[in-house]
Amino acid sequence: MELIDLTKYNNPEYVESVESQLNEIEEKKIKLMEELFLIKLFKILKLSSETIKKHIVKIKFHFSEKNWEIYYKYHTGEFNLNNYNMNSDSDDDNKQSRRKKCTIKFGCVVDEDNKPSFYIKQKKQRCNRFNLYICSKGTLRILSEEYRFELDVDEHIHLIKQYIRNFNIPEFLALKFFKFIATKKWDNDSIIKYFNTK
Repeated sequence: MELIDLTKYNNPEYVESVESQLNEIEEKKIKLMEELFLIKLFKILKLSSETIKKHIVKIKFHFSEKNWEIYYKYHTGEFNLNNYNMNSDSDDDNKQSRRKKCTIKFGCVVDEDNKPSFYIKQKKQRCNRFNLYICSKGTLRILSEEYRFELDVDEHIHLIKQYIRNFNIPEFLALKFFKFIATKKWDNDSIIKYFNTK
């Protein structure tokens, strides 16, 4: 029977080598989990490579047991506030298209009563353009203060689709994500489970 040399476990160099290998494995695991997250995210978003290259610089994420946040750096050379108008007839000729770079954050915070609050925020912007909530039927609604009392359900759905298709709106990716989970009727637990399942 071959004897195993147990003295190596007392050798500082061997111990250091094992710890170093474990650190490398952990770093690789973190990197692969980031890659898996992006694969799953883009499976939901179904964006073309051209759109991603043109408008999205970086995507990061943070998930805990209940709360989560995704943020991305966005840029466009054709930003115009007219893109948020409810119809083309209300275009303001004084609003010129311009370059825009910003960071968009979206996610969910769960309060003490286990009630989730979804949000979309633009970094360094005083107020949020869109407010999100879950209605009594359990459906996620994406609203803007500008039209929340003016639109019926069909008009609201049409406007959200219009925003999602307009890649010169910084929030288009976040809106597209929330539209997907609303259509699938995913709750917050479903979102976390989707991204945490290998």
